[in-house]
Amino acid sequence: MTKVARTFTRDFMEENDYPYELTDLQHIDDRRWYSVWTGVFEFEGKHYRVHYSSPATEMQEEDPWNDETEIVAYEVVKLPVVKYEWIEVDI
Repeated sequence: MTKVARTFTRDFMEENDYPYELTDLQHIDDRRWYSVWTGVFEFEGKHYRVHYSSPATEMQEEDPWNDETEIVAYEVVKLPVVKYEWIEVDI
């Protein structure tokens, strides 16, 4: 399977106030100075997911796009997902 990717400029992301206006945020990983997140935005009737960085504390300054001038986003669709969990039994 091949993912559908589209490249957006840093200027486009900043003009649309991303990552602050992204929806469906999901925490991916924690690093020493920053956390990695994903979020979704709509563009021309399609939805795209991007990864971005967020400072680990209010004292850090972290560029959400890691100083990149072009940001790669992957087209996504929202589908229902069945999930199984282990639940404790009540007597």
